[in-house]
Amino acid sequence: MLRVLPATIVDLDALESLEMQVFDHDRFSRRQFRHLLTKAHGITLKAQKQNNIIGYMTLLTRTCSHTMKIHSLAVDKNSQKCGVGTLLLRQAERVAANYDRTSLKLEVSEDNPIACRLYLSHGYTLQGRRPHYYQNGSAALIMKKNLANLEHQP
Repeated sequence: MLRVLPATIVDLDALESLEMQVFDHDRFSRRQFRHLLTKAHGITLKAQKQNNIIGYMTLLTRTCSHTMKIHSLAVDKNSQKCGVGTLLLRQAERVAANYDRTSLKLEVSEDNPIACRLYLSHGYTLQGRRPHYYQNGSAALIMKKNLANLEHQP
């Protein structure tokens, strides 16, 4: 059974391991993960199958903003194309609505067609492009979704 839950400091080792497996560059360090899990303004969601974390999404917020930002999404390579990204994205939208945010925004590498298709297929629209955004020199596509039609859900 696949569940999406808030990640905690207990998940630090598993999240760090997943990060190393999924990303070749622009990775969170252990210190950054610790900050995200304990002090950052936002939430990290984990997708858990049995006792294994197979995906995560980090959401950040600012006090005076109506927008929440998807900072990172990672899914275990063996679990891709199984709906994990979709499940995390739907839960992220619920969380943002519950934080009274009216939109979600993100940057995604234009070299990542799977992630681009995921966001576009869930109603995110292209807002712009940032050249040379990532460490490897690839550009970021800026996407956003209006959450006005989502109901507040637990």
